[in-house]
Amino acid sequence: MHQRLLIICIYIVTGCSSLPRGGPPSNLADLRQQVDSEKYSIPSSSPLAEQVSKSFLIAQRLLGAGKEPLACSYYQKVILAPSPLYYPALLKILSSCQLSLEQLESLWLKHEQQSIPRWAQATYYQQSLLLSEQNELSSWSAKFSAGLSSVTLHHGDRVKLLQRAIELAKQHGMTDELPLMQERLLQLAPRLDDQIDQSNILKIAKDLEIDRKFDLARKYYQRVVDDHHLPLATKVEAYNRLRRSHKKERKRDLYLAATKKMESWLGKKVAANVEGAREFWGECRLNLARGLWTGSHNVQAKQVLYQMILDEIKAARANFILGRIYQEERGYFRAIVHLEEAVRISDNSDDVDLYRWNLAWALMESKDIPHSIEILQQQAERTTDLSIRYRALFWLGILLRRSDSSSLAIAKFKTLMQEDPFGYYGLIAQLQLGQQLYPLPSTTTSPSLPSWTPPTLNWLIAFNQDELAQAFLQHFEPEISGDQQRIESLSLYHLTKFHYGMIRQFYRIAPERRAEIIGEYLAWIFPTPYKDLVKVAAGKFNLSFELIYSIMRQESAFNPLARSPADAFGLLQLTPESAAEVYRAGRKSTIDPDLLYQPKLNIFLGGMMLAQRLKKYNNNLILTVASYNAGATAVRRWQKDRFKGDYLEFIETIPYQETRKYVKLVIRNALNYRRLKGPDASWPVWSEVLR
Repeated sequence: MHQRLLIICIYIVTGCSSLPRGGPPSNLADLRQQVDSEKYSIPSSSPLAEQVSKSFLIAQRLLGAGKEPLACSYYQKVILAPSPLYYPALLKILSSCQLSLEQLESLWLKHEQQSIPRWAQATYYQQSLLLSEQNELSSWSAKFSAGLSSVTLHHGDRVKLLQRAIELAKQHGMTDELPLMQERLLQLAPRLDDQIDQSNILKIAKDLEIDRKFDLARKYYQRVVDDHHLPLATKVEAYNRLRRSHKKERKRDLYLAATKKMESWLGKKVAANVEGAREFWGECRLNLARGLWTGSHNVQAKQVLYQMILDEIKAARANFILGRIYQEERGYFRAIVHLEEAVRISDNSDDVDLYRWNLAWALMESKDIPHSIEILQQQAERTTDLSIRYRALFWLGILLRRSDSSSLAIAKFKTLMQEDPFGYYGLIAQLQLGQQLYPLPSTTTSPSLPSWTPPTLNWLIAFNQDELAQAFLQHFEPEISGDQQRIESLSLYHLTKFHYGMIRQFYRIAPERRAEIIGEYLAWIFPTPYKDLVKVAAGKFNLSFELIYSIMRQESAFNPLARSPADAFGLLQLTPESAAEVYRAGRKSTIDPDLLYQPKLNIFLGGMMLAQRLKKYNNNLILTVASYNAGATAVRRWQKDRFKGDYLEFIETIPYQETRKYVKLVIRNALNYRRLKGPDASWPVWSEVLR
């Protein structure tokens, strides 16, 4: 038997003068059909590309049928010669085949001498590490732990792997490899450095913060602040991170106290004429004013801002925040005065757009509708930012309708529906006209490989090697440039099921071009991965699948290893604190943050949290989504201070820019997912969105 296989292997190697360098064979479908019919013969006269392809297909079929030994014999044939399927076959051998210690070490020694392509490294090191540990080959385990640490995405895993590699390297006297491993470990995790000085103390503090050792991180940040020999910019960076670390722990009172302390510290630097201190002081005072305002300390916030105007420090921004505070208090005359002053003295065009929008809103609230319409009309016509144009057009439609100019209002809404048919404002403009959001086809375009597709990626896609194809595409991504190539690349992301990569690439396309093509690719950029897990959570907690997907898309773009600056983890971006809170309801008190990277747990806990929020807010989608992003305390305050009976207006008055945008985008996501769902997907009236 083995002799016969060896002869076949020799035929595969020698039966063709050239190795497969282009795409898969044109008769791949025929080869697949032959294999499905269990026609396993491989003529030696066939081109090498066909021999390799059929061997791989046979191996895949046999492996799926549970015939591992026979499958492995065909994988072995594939790796006898270089081809695009060499590494997929090699990785299958490592994961599925029984290899002797001699065979394993021979294979590993061979691949020490030749470079593993980066897209295959993670799986190669992972499988090899598992085998080396099972066979107690510690020196190999050290090498594979170190290798895997350089390619795995999760920071915590990288540190643990490198620490394990160093431990094993010391045991086996691997003196050549050890210094490089130790150097890499300190680069990756500066907190492990025993030597602390000016050159690394800030890095150590940041790393401790990443590791969620907040108290110790703040201790080191404070040492940076107190060091007289470090530049002011470094001290300010440390102080900002110190105060924001309290936010990560959801301790807003401590955050505000630290901000006050920083403002006082910088004020003394200004008094001492320290170079650059005035600019930093201005930013800190703005942060303090915002913190006081969002904490309902409006009087103190105003005092800070009025003093900034007197001192002529960031006066435009100070006037803007004052205007917003007076808007919230319904002191519209003063709000308008400050917002007009912000517009007048600002020298930043982006800021002016923001100030003019809020001025138009204050005028609307003060019942000066004509003046508000005038400003919104100017914004819609002059801005180059499509998001600003769409917002202005929508509220022009609302105000024109309130002014009994129904035909003009309808024209604005129809313009929006045409320009932004799948965006927040375009969708709710359609709802404002009382029109149904009809179901959309789940497929609107067929994927096709771009002419520039790398041959290896072409092979990986053709043979359904999705994980390896995703890894290849991730490393190839920097080579994709320009709108046309990005549009063409969407097929590659779709074919490889690389959802978060596709969403990232789609939003790199210029907004104008994106608006032209979104209808063709809607089902692709609103995908539904993890269906089984979402189905379980939706059923368990009585949630709609589109709500879970809408949150997931906005939170992580379906990247299970996502971690936000606010220390939220995984697909539904749960913080350890909020996850522990949900766990306590389920009689479990603590949670390891790393567990939140697991899709099953993350989706389950996220579903539980959404269900709790929906119950709290009587199934109101807007309040539920806002609280998911900003917390229940903030939403309670906004309801009290800002809600005037109209949820559309309420969304626009949410003071946190991130939350305001988040609510709009989740609503957009939910509407699009609902429309892609099928025949029952129409939402005829706006009130349905609130349920």
